[in-house]
Amino acid sequence: MLTLKRFIQKYLSKLSLSKSKVVSGVYFINPPPIISKVLFYFNDPKRFHLGDHFFIEPLVRLMRDNHIEVEIIPLPQMNFYFERIGVIVPKHFEPSHYDLIISRIEFYPLLKQISKTLLILDTTENRINQPICNYFLEHVATLLQLNPKNTSSKPSIPTFETLSHFLDPSKKYLIFNNYLASSRFLITKNDLNNLAQTALKIAHEGNMQIIHTGTEQEKLHDPEFYNFVDIDLRGQLSVEELFILYASNNVLHNVSFDAFGMHLFLLYNKPSHILFRGRLLRCNQKYVLNYLNPPFHLDEKEKKKLITYIGTSE
Repeated sequence: MLTLKRFIQKYLSKLSLSKSKVVSGVYFINPPPIISKVLFYFNDPKRFHLGDHFFIEPLVRLMRDNHIEVEIIPLPQMNFYFERIGVIVPKHFEPSHYDLIISRIEFYPLLKQISKTLLILDTTENRINQPICNYFLEHVATLLQLNPKNTSSKPSIPTFETLSHFLDPSKKYLIFNNYLASSRFLITKNDLNNLAQTALKIAHEGNMQIIHTGTEQEKLHDPEFYNFVDIDLRGQLSVEELFILYASNNVLHNVSFDAFGMHLFLLYNKPSHILFRGRLLRCNQKYVLNYLNPPFHLDEKEKKKLITYIGTSE
């Protein structure tokens, strides 16, 4: 949930950026005459979540496909992701070394103090009218006169030499995650029970064992005992190990909120049952359902195959 302070700060950023608006959700401050080196900057977990990287990654490829040198400073847990797909993650950066810094609107108050040339994106802009990855590819390509023809809107999938060694290859598994990094105030006890019952039902029908995922802090602050869980991996895996786990051939289904796990399953073309957390405003809710879940283009048949909503949004 946005705190009142952050909400006000974002509103003030939009006001300040209004003269630099190109299209809804895209702001360009002091366009440089030549762009040969770009930095993407997202290093603050209060302003950026793990799944948000997937909204931005196609833009990183767009730059590289058009022979622009790219570096990125993501959340530290996602360094491996960009390094595995060949993007430089610098340990330190000097703003003057880049022709352009690209970031999200939440970072504008920080970045305007260190760089005069910025491309600012608002991934929560509810006037965006197509899947967010496609939208930013189209409009940034037009803005910077780049060719998007060879750039897929689906985020890249890193490759791993080995997959999860601790899983029994003779068994099938379902991922269960009942935690949220934001908007937790929208979730009720009934929602959590519904999520757990859905996981239990699907696992039983598919003869799958249930793997419970989450962070160490989420486990520490969760008083519930989940006697239906077969393998509790909360707090035991890095984000890179989560990628490896979810990529495993015998990990077949995900039951979670519309969060990082759902986006990861979408990358691997695997189905999820999702309890949509909702949004305070109806226009924001429609935007998320239509253009963030998933954030890249899928036809309706494929979308329904990969995302089944449970509970009130079913």
